[in-house]
Amino acid sequence: MAQLLAWNHGITVRTITSWAYPTVSAYLTEENIAGLLEDPSVDSLSVTTTPLRHSASPPWSNDTSTPDFISYGKNAMDMNDNVTPSNRVYMIDAGINATNLGHADLDGGAVVTEPYMSGITNPAAQGHSMHVAGILTAQHGNSYGIKGMNNNSPVSSVYVGDDEGQNNGAFDWVVADTEADGSFAVANLSSNGTTLSGTGSTAKFMRKASARVLIVNSAGNTNTSACQRSFSPMSQRDGVLVVSAVRDDGQYVSSIDQTNAPSYGDNGNAVAYGSCVDVWAPGQLIYSDWNIAPFWMLLSGTSMAAPHVSALAARHGTSSTSPVIREAYIRSKLFSTGYNDPASIPIKVPSYTQTPLYTLPTKLTATATASHTYTTFTASKAVDGDFLTTKWNAGVAPVFGVTEPELRLDLGSTKTLWALRFMPTMTPSGLASHSLYVGTTYPASTWVGDIAATMDDGETMTFNLNGYSARYLRLVTTVSPSWAGYYEVEVFGN
Repeated sequence: MAQLLAWNHGITVRTITSWAYPTVSAYLTEENIAGLLEDPSVDSLSVTTTPLRHSASPPWSNDTSTPDFISYGKNAMDMNDNVTPSNRVYMIDAGINATNLGHADLDGGAVVTEPYMSGITNPAAQGHSMHVAGILTAQHGNSYGIKGMNNNSPVSSVYVGDDEGQNNGAFDWVVADTEADGSFAVANLSSNGTTLSGTGSTAKFMRKASARVLIVNSAGNTNTSACQRSFSPMSQRDGVLVVSAVRDDGQYVSSIDQTNAPSYGDNGNAVAYGSCVDVWAPGQLIYSDWNIAPFWMLLSGTSMAAPHVSALAARHGTSSTSPVIREAYIRSKLFSTGYNDPASIPIKVPSYTQTPLYTLPTKLTATATASHTYTTFTASKAVDGDFLTTKWNAGVAPVFGVTEPELRLDLGSTKTLWALRFMPTMTPSGLASHSLYVGTTYPASTWVGDIAATMDDGETMTFNLNGYSARYLRLVTTVSPSWAGYYEVEVFGN
């Protein structure tokens, strides 16, 4: 199909994705756009004219040396050296060239350059990746260099490139890699663009990938609402955390200082803020690794804040820990710095030693039945832990008041609920609406709410269930452009 599009429209395909969604990307003229909009083989077309842009650029103890250099960021989050987590962090960034992995702080073998994309040509961008990697995993005890948040812990460097298609392709690669071995992990994305927000194409890939990885996204250095150029969450239980940056005194970074490093166009600017920021972390004058002499550099911005949170998230759980549970872990560790952001929202930073604010949820075991079932797609396939290749298919499309396919879940006993997350299967894409009911008696009859969105096949959706106790749940599809069904439905609680 990609070849046919190239031939028929005279375009050069830059990337192809297939695990998360079947897509191609290309640089397009106005004529190309007009032709593709008329092509019946094209389901949808997302056009971006703004390139992705890396975000780099209460009183805590200052930087220290032992003799390894310890950033105030590590001190601020109370990250001791007693833990070297085995959980992987996918660093979706500007890439680290395999020939540059001889850096003194990164030569312990923890950083792996993954085989997605090639031809990394921007040395300054590689410096950005080196800096983020150093914050995540710079090894300790070599008597020089820096101490990263987690000593020599595993990081996969996935080259994001410099445009939307490559960004989507990177997430597609991560979905494929985690689905192949059934693992759960963390993904750090220290870059921003308009396609990450709302219904943008990269946001769709992020929602798909969040089934397997907790995505930690920088808020951006835009001095405006983070909702414009970072992920805009559908729920606080969505498996995505947007991170903005604070100074060493706990206030937001109101003026970015890149005077000692190549500028990313952010000098003097303030970081993004507002309702789409989930958490704050150190991001002003963070000392970390660099790819050219002198091989260490001070950088500021939300790019530096995000890996602090990714590293903390990687300390929790195992390769079987759901992104929703990792997200709950980070939220349970938040404390207020005593300051507000420009939108008058309290600034909260996570700390490793912070006493958890609540009992963390677990993924609950559920038995599934269905009101309508296509014979080859049983209801149990919606709760089997396989996110991409098995699914329940109702065999009917919803018609209001006539056929409203529903999946019924039995938790075995009454539980305190945290969230329900599900991945509808839909072909074609379009508007879908779902209603959720819970209860202690069968069938579940207490209405929780509705979710409606224009979406693609397999995007995750979340119901926040704090305050509900139930044994039974009933998920009803009221509107869908196709037969109703789900790749996976997960319930979290205690």
